[in-house]
Amino acid sequence: ANGVSLAPGLAKPGEEGTAFITGHSSDYAWRPGNFKTVFALLPALSPGDEIIVDYQGQRYTYMVTGSRVVRPSEVRAFENRGGRTLTLMTCYPPLTTVKRWLTYAELAS
Repeated sequence: ANGVSLAPGLAKPGEEGTAFITGHSSDYAWRPGNFKTVFALLPALSPGDEIIVDYQGQRYTYMVTGSRVVRPSEVRAFENRGGRTLTLMTCYPPLTTVKRWLTYAELAS
């Protein structure tokens, strides 16, 4: 309801390692919150697209490298991919919690 979540125990944006951020793709219209669909368009991103992350007063630009769909139980999705990378995750398809959509990116600047 209040934004996205940064997974604990992994890198922060801009750091060496993988920053892992989750956010909603959909939610019930009657629930409060301004970020219920913050990642609704995540599946529309393609390799080469930019992702801008503002974190603790710094702006980081990542370039999308790919994506995939996984089962919710696939904890391997939380792996550290090395380098300065980013993984974004949301429920997929929207209005369900059946699977998870992962988008991968690498730090550009």
